[in-house]
Amino acid sequence: MNRFFVVRNVATLGTGVQVASGTIAGSPALFGGEIVNGNYILVKMPENGTAPAGASVTELDSGEAKVATQTELFNGGTNTVDFIAKEQECAQYIRAQFMAAQSALSISDADALFTALEPTSHALSAGSLSIAYTRFNASSVDQATKDAFNPLFEDFFQKFPRSLA
Repeated sequence: MNRFFVVRNVATLGTGVQVASGTIAGSPALFGGEIVNGNYILVKMPENGTAPAGASVTELDSGEAKVATQTELFNGGTNTVDFIAKEQECAQYIRAQFMAAQSALSISDADALFTALEPTSHALSAGSLSIAYTRFNASSVDQATKDAFNPLFEDFFQKFPRSLA
């Protein structure tokens, strides 16, 4: 059994080995404050080994690690069909979370929220998380709603880093 990590600006590999690497430059930070720019590596280590350290360290399961190698960051600038399918799956999950939250509202409040999130919903339907995230944070919804939903996007971005420029 192995463990996998995405590490930004690695300080030490621990007992791991580098599987892939890539660099993100010129990207704004995530709205949650996490810095995106940096040198990233994908690390594989034995289950009982010493974890890597760096500016940010995110553990992946083996399926996520396989998909991570197929991202633009770790795949020479091109996302594969498998990664795009994973991103679409996450987009549909986030869309369902929006729909669940909206279902608790009155019709008029739900309609107002739907209208405010229409550009976000369109991007989610297309499976484009980066565009949906940018549109969501540019929308007129209140900050509490943004604070509630941004982690859904940002958790995915921690596992599968990308430029938001």
